[in-house]
Amino acid sequence: MKSNSHLTMLTPLLVAAAAFISSSFAADWPHDRGPDANDISAETEWSSDWPADGPRIAWQADVGTGYSSVAVVGGRVFTMGNTNGQDVIFALDAVTGKPVWTHNYACESAKQFPGTRASPTFDDGHLYTYSRSGDLFCLNADDGKVLWSLNTVKEHVGVVAKFGLACHPLIVGDRLYIYASGAAGLLCLDKKTGKKIWNHGPAPGKAGYASPHRARVGGRDVIACFSDSVLWGLDAESGALLWSVPWKATHNICSASPLYVGDEVFVSTAYDVGCGKFSIEGDKATPLWRNKNLMTQFSNAILHDGHLFGASGDNRKTGSLSCIDWDKGEVAWSEASAFGPLTMAGERLVIITWQGELIVAKASTKSYQELARAKVVDGECWTAPVLSGNRIYVRANGGTLVAVDVSL
Repeated sequence: MKSNSHLTMLTPLLVAAAAFISSSFAADWPHDRGPDANDISAETEWSSDWPADGPRIAWQADVGTGYSSVAVVGGRVFTMGNTNGQDVIFALDAVTGKPVWTHNYACESAKQFPGTRASPTFDDGHLYTYSRSGDLFCLNADDGKVLWSLNTVKEHVGVVAKFGLACHPLIVGDRLYIYASGAAGLLCLDKKTGKKIWNHGPAPGKAGYASPHRARVGGRDVIACFSDSVLWGLDAESGALLWSVPWKATHNICSASPLYVGDEVFVSTAYDVGCGKFSIEGDKATPLWRNKNLMTQFSNAILHDGHLFGASGDNRKTGSLSCIDWDKGEVAWSEASAFGPLTMAGERLVIITWQGELIVAKASTKSYQELARAKVVDGECWTAPVLSGNRIYVRANGGTLVAVDVSL
């Protein structure tokens, strides 16, 4: 009887521990751009009322060089970096920052902009990662065991772009979509086995650095892609090309994801190219407006209250946080001191400057309204911050990952 009673009490705990990795909570950030793929966190109860010396740093970890962001699920933080010619995938404890497990494999880093590019994707207890050289992994997120792996360059005639492959794995249902470039183009794989279902290649234009994502356009499920010279949409089921929009990016750098709202799409690139909005009907795209009021390089623009908020500028280190009107593309305001990648939560913008200053500002369409600012990490920061579980995760390119406590 004593034993049964003990098991009765223990069983829910064991079930919870075993199931945590396949559960989804409001605070979770399972993949790039967050749970709703819009760079907005659902959290509202967090503090931007910081002490004079800044918010508390809960922990700091060295995760290797690179630009990978984090996925945060069930009390674990997943990310990746490169050290001594090895990519390392990390599962860290969200409370302490200590490694739960790691997985490493050979991957030579680049001399220019070294380290990892893509961010991990969590789905149904599995973690999917993609290296700059085309190494695609599916791991058990609980213990890091490799379930399957392949190299898209070697096995599907992909091509490594100048600065490395950079797209994040996209999971939709039982399918995984990954941009491999070259003859492979966009690959659609079975997420459970890695076996090819279809590919659309060669892709229009050369590989850029943006990730494919799901959109609903014209009443159809679309996998939207962005190459260096064209924005294009594929039927999610068959891979058939539905439409394309010419958009030439300077230096082949199309890193920020286009934003789809209904049958309209916003696209932006840096290096003096600018931004524009198109209406898509059938296989035709009609320009609605185009200007240079927002020129995003790495960081995605965020749509809120009929306006786009984004980091306008490039790696020449000059730019601004800008707010422009969605309907006409007109500038509402801009602020040079808040230039850097961003996310949003609780109608507040969360920005990390390239110099490692963490900023919180109101998501106001009227004016720039700063609520808090503090230096939280040394080194350049090109990766957008992530808010999950009352912590803001900030990564420096050199490999430092900090968890900033913003609990009330």
